[in-house]
Amino acid sequence: MAMALYLLPFQIIISNINQCRAAKMLVKRNKRRAEHLMDQLEALDQPIKVLSTEQEMERSAISHATLNKLTKAVEDAQALLQRQCKRRSYLSHMCWSSSTDQEFSDMDRRLGDFRESLSVSLQVQMYMSNPPTPDSAPRPAVNRDVEVLRQWRERESTLQHWWSGEDPTTWPGVKIDGDRVTGLNLKGAALTSLPAEIGELEALKELELENNRLTDLPEEIGQLKSLTTLWLYMNQLRRVPAWIGELTSLEVLWLRNNQLTSVPVELGRLTSLKQLYLGKNQLASLPKELGELTSLEQLLVENNRLTGIPEELRNLKSLTSLRLGNNKLWEVPAWIGELTSLKTLGLQLNSLESLPAEIGFLRSLMELWLNDNGLRSLPEQLANLTSLTELHLYHNQLTSVPVQLRRLTSLQVLYLGRNQLESVPAWIAELTSLRMLWLLETELTSVPASIGDLRDRGCDVSLDANGIIEGSEPEPAVHRDVEVLRLWREREPALQRRWSGEDPATWSGVTLDGGDRVVELILDGAALTSVPAEIGELKALKVLWLNDNRLTEVPAEIGQLTSLKKLSLSGTQLTDVPVWIRQLTSLQVLHLSNNQLSSVPAWIGELTSLRKLWLVKNRLTNLPEQLGQLTSLEALELTENRLTRVPASIGDLRDRAFVGLDAGVIIGDSEPEPAVHLDVKILRRWREREPALQRRWSGEDTAKWSGVTLDGGGRVKELILDGAVLTSVPAEIGELKALKKLSLSGNKLKEVPA
Repeated sequence: MAMALYLLPFQIIISNINQCRAAKMLVKRNKRRAEHLMDQLEALDQPIKVLSTEQEMERSAISHATLNKLTKAVEDAQALLQRQCKRRSYLSHMCWSSSTDQEFSDMDRRLGDFRESLSVSLQVQMYMSNPPTPDSAPRPAVNRDVEVLRQWRERESTLQHWWSGEDPTTWPGVKIDGDRVTGLNLKGAALTSLPAEIGELEALKELELENNRLTDLPEEIGQLKSLTTLWLYMNQLRRVPAWIGELTSLEVLWLRNNQLTSVPVELGRLTSLKQLYLGKNQLASLPKELGELTSLEQLLVENNRLTGIPEELRNLKSLTSLRLGNNKLWEVPAWIGELTSLKTLGLQLNSLESLPAEIGFLRSLMELWLNDNGLRSLPEQLANLTSLTELHLYHNQLTSVPVQLRRLTSLQVLYLGRNQLESVPAWIAELTSLRMLWLLETELTSVPASIGDLRDRGCDVSLDANGIIEGSEPEPAVHRDVEVLRLWREREPALQRRWSGEDPATWSGVTLDGGDRVVELILDGAALTSVPAEIGELKALKVLWLNDNRLTEVPAEIGQLTSLKKLSLSGTQLTDVPVWIRQLTSLQVLHLSNNQLSSVPAWIGELTSLRKLWLVKNRLTNLPEQLGQLTSLEALELTENRLTRVPASIGDLRDRAFVGLDAGVIIGDSEPEPAVHLDVKILRRWREREPALQRRWSGEDTAKWSGVTLDGGGRVKELILDGAVLTSVPAEIGELKALKKLSLSGNKLKEVPA
């Protein structure tokens, strides 16, 4: 058709040669130029029509080359249009006849169509050259970001539940900067796949997809060049695609807890990477290309099947944390000493029989995990690790305490239990920074008197019942502690079944110190009907747990236990908070959940050492302002009560402590609190009781806790706690009704709740 646009005047000239001779000569002289311009028009016609559609107007992916080409074509077309308009006027003047009206009318129409298409193209050109400001109309790319999310929601039923409403800025897990999607947090969303369109979210920096059901990833994720954080742990991935190497801005990559048997060499291209988590997979080896990740600070490959580590990792000079625990390593390479920035080194649960002398070069090391190996000795150079604060040596084959430890004066935690120790040197008291010394499950029958000095300085020393401190004489009170327990057993039938034999050290729930002083009583669910007044004589008692018994009253003499740090009276049918608790000024943990309390006394604010206070499942309708005086408080649980509003001082507590409230409860004049699922509360309570979990489960986001898998509704469905050094499991675990997988191997459990 475009060709016809220019041939029509030629037909008129031929039919009117005598009248239009001058025009004929003009066209002949410019024929080649006219043909060239006709070709331009034909080439430009289709792109303009495509760009004139609304769909393409909304797309941002117009390259600079395309834009430049369009700009030149528009300029040429404008000049062509001007020349042809003049030529049409000239021909009309020179070649008029009745037979040419239709031809010139047709030329006018076609030139008009071209003007309209050209106008649209000019709008596209101006739009791309001068994008709108944030205060003006949104950019085409922004609308596309939102469109991608909405299309994904339409396909994924889980997201339809998560993302309600039409405003993406209100959708949970969606972070928008300006009007571009920069973050997506979809952990625990039960996703089974991702759409290919996710690759169009070019501004995306953070993509968190942990705790889903993904088995594969679309290659379009490789287009997300701005991505800095990618969390994929707790999925069902069997491979990592090679395109992962395209994400050159990536700084954090979590692939923990999947089903990977290998990782691609392309990981070595991620030179900006600082954190790489590959734990809990089925990796038998690592690619040598990981040695190219010179910015890497944390490499976690625990719980795999590694038999060795590539020598190229010696190049990772920025590494501060290297965790290789629970693999199949037989040796540690000598070049480990070159990683001088290391602060944490995990080598536990392997098959190591020795360590290289070069480990002594790691002078920045603060935590060293060597437990559960076959070590019989340690290199002398270990004495150079003067920054070490934690040393885990339990469950090896040591027969004596290594003398190298004498120089480690910064040590705060030292685990030596489950070895074949026959003696403990007196110099151990020279470790003046020591706060925890674990000597359980050894061959020790006596320990030096200096151990008593450690205890006097506040060090928590754990000894077997036969580990008597040398030179100590049994005090009358020591024998009295045992007498009190035996007296209680005589009166309480439930204890007669629970405490058999004559050795209190073997009685369930009873913990003695190095002598016969009772320091802990854990009697949860023991069917007790009474507690004797003589319990007040257990002056060394630090922990008293009486949860879920049949007590109608609790003796006031417990108020005499001034050393008591932890007291739990949950499920004991209390109607009032016992006033004698006011005397327990050393109390750090107080559990009063599942009772019939209707109020909390104002004097609770006097317990300034209190760190944790549990008041779940009571009948509380109000709380005293004095709770805000508990400046040491770390956790306050108030769910499942009758509270509708709590004092503003509770809001002040939240700035420094965890505060659990039911949905709808208002703090001062604030908005109602979101609900916290019971499963999460159970895990938090377990953490409070179990020191090993306090180290393992940091932060308040349960979904990020190691070994914990939640479903989309916040229910716990998996607990993988292998080798967690657990000493107990709470009875409340039976309330995790959604739990499908429970693994507790490699712990120190003496009993498991029914």
